[in-house]
Amino acid sequence: MGYLGQPGVKGVAPGAKILFFAVGGSTPGDSPDEMMCNGDSVDASAVSTAVAGGAQIISVSLGIDSSPDLIAAIAAAKRAGVVVLGALPNETTGETGAPSGNFPAAANGVVTVQAIGADNAIEETDGKPNVFPLTKTDIAGPGIALLTQGSSDPNTREGVTIGDGTSYATPIIAGFLAMVKQKYPAATGNQLIQTLIHNTGTGTGTGNHPPARDAKGEVGYGLVSLDHMLEVNPTTDPDVNPLISTESEQTPTAQELGWSPSASSSAPARTASEVELRSWFLPAVTGGVAILVLTLLFLAVVTRRKKRAISLES
Repeated sequence: MGYLGQPGVKGVAPGAKILFFAVGGSTPGDSPDEMMCNGDSVDASAVSTAVAGGAQIISVSLGIDSSPDLIAAIAAAKRAGVVVLGALPNETTGETGAPSGNFPAAANGVVTVQAIGADNAIEETDGKPNVFPLTKTDIAGPGIALLTQGSSDPNTREGVTIGDGTSYATPIIAGFLAMVKQKYPAATGNQLIQTLIHNTGTGTGTGNHPPARDAKGEVGYGLVSLDHMLEVNPTTDPDVNPLISTESEQTPTAQELGWSPSASSSAPARTASEVELRSWFLPAVTGGVAILVLTLLFLAVVTRRKKRAISLES
């Protein structure tokens, strides 16, 4: 069910429980009873509260500057085995491509999400693909030309809009992981990340394949594939976060994330010519998935989001 009885948009994992936290500073709106979130701050306690409440997957659709409290909260979440996903910016700036606020996507051990369209092309800035050399992309998911609630009019949530952005791709991939967790409840957070990068839409076969990071930095380990992930029991993968880097300049550090030298968390890379991209459009999943109570966190202040309004005619 959508806004005021309008048709709603079906979620990725209908059986999941969602904890919703809206964060950011507030500024006055156009009238005394309105308020606008400007997204210039984030309360690290939202992450801590979600973890304490049993959250297993955290999806963050905003980019901000890092802070000691937020770094500590994300490190604690990772030590607790929680999967954390962060949205990449929707546009590039400067030589490094990344704007100043690219956290938590840039955090060590976090799943960094890129947005793609039906043509498998990623978002662009001034005609050039959005590539962020200092913030490696891990996975790409549907985030361009999606139907969303609300129009271009900021004073109402009526109508629908075609929306673009990593802010959409990130919770969609979180929902995919929720589906995998529902089917394989014994899988740990680390194993969910393992199956995410081992079962992308890379190559022509199904099932586990060696992780292959895109040398161009566009889609990371490939396009997310729910059907591939559901075919393979992730408990057969190592219980190690493969995205943790041991480089000393990483934030949080590997030690803060609970990494130990005995665990090998690196994933092999292949050249772009070895990586075949496959459409993220997936067949419907029917049957065989037990609906469990799965707690998710969606930090929903969306920054740098682009929308194209459309009208509906009766």
